[in-house]
Amino acid sequence: MEISSIITGLVVAAFIIVPFFLLALAGNKDVKLLEKLFAETAEKEGLDFAVKERINDSCIGLDNNKNKVLIIKVTKGISETKLINLSKIKSMSFESLPSHHKVESLQKSAYFSFLSNEGDAESKVFIYNSVENKPIEFAEIIQKGKRWEELIMKKLNVPVKPKSPNLRRSA
Repeated sequence: MEISSIITGLVVAAFIIVPFFLLALAGNKDVKLLEKLFAETAEKEGLDFAVKERINDSCIGLDNNKNKVLIIKVTKGISETKLINLSKIKSMSFESLPSHHKVESLQKSAYFSFLSNEGDAESKVFIYNSVENKPIEFAEIIQKGKRWEELIMKKLNVPVKPKSPNLRRSA
């Protein structure tokens, strides 16, 4: 009887531990892919970052000499790369959906919005979207996004894009 209890315990433990291990391994693959893509793209474009940081499943870097921002996002093995030439940007901002105290399940998202001076084309680069990302501390993403907005604004000295009524500056 004792041996069958031990075997049963080991099987149950394996069913509990193995999924967590596989999830951790899958997360590490995305992080490694993100870092690899960021380094390869920076090398290919000849970028030398004064500042770079990982925000959630994205990596952002600012090259002061070439006046460019590189943002790469990897979610579930799928990558999105944005190389933004800041000399062609009329305005930029960091935005997030407002939080409502009554509704806790509100979809949350945060993104950088770049408005080009060439035909007023707007480019949104999402840093976080609660539908596709793991639930994490949203306040930390807001804080990092605001810091990046300030870094870019100091570099460019361009006006902050006016907010839509349903959007507000990060909390």
